[in-house]
Amino acid sequence: MFEFLLALLTAGTIGVLLVPLLRTRLKATSRLDNDLAIYRDQLAEVERERAAGSLGDADAAAARTEIERRILTAADRDKAP
Repeated sequence: MFEFLLALLTAGTIGVLLVPLLRTRLKATSRLDNDLAIYRDQLAEVERERAAGSLGDADAAAARTEIERRILTAADRDKAP
């Protein structure tokens, strides 16, 4: 009976410790998804402005490059422990 209670307490303790760790990982994935949605919207906006003529080809290319750099930074940040 004592071993059963000890095993039950151990399992409960491990469960309590794992929940915050798993929750943190889910939030990080959610943050990356949100960041990527924003960057996709920014890329679409750059293309709309270029098509409308309010943004030149060189400026549009520079803006796309900057947004792509941010995407890579966000992906690297997501891979970090």
